[in-house]
Amino acid sequence: MLVPCFLAGSIVYEIVGTQATLNVLVGGRWKIVPKEVRSYFLGQYGKPPAELDPVIQKKVIGDETPITCRPAENIAPELEAAAKAVARREPRIGGWRAVGLPGGETTVGGGRSRAAASPSRE
Repeated sequence: MLVPCFLAGSIVYEIVGTQATLNVLVGGRWKIVPKEVRSYFLGQYGKPPAELDPVIQKKVIGDETPITCRPAENIAPELEAAAKAVARREPRIGGWRAVGLPGGETTVGGGRSRAAASPSRE
């Protein structure tokens, strides 16, 4: 089977192969559409390399409108919320408790380091 160069080695190649297999197995085109094919038609994998057939697009996504921006622009920022969540709880790394040291450094171990465990003798 010859595959256009833009499909070789990409997720699109797998999506096209899956849809072709389903078309054969169910005895008709576009009777079953996996979520990945639907996502592709909605633009969630980026802009397609060629125009999509509007009739097939209508069968796959109905009246939904494909996105025209970069798909990542639709993801809400999560870094600040994650940083606050981490600050509220004692971090664990690989089952070990992470211990904060003076100066903001962190060590990982079963217990606290000497600097963190011993009281100040001032």
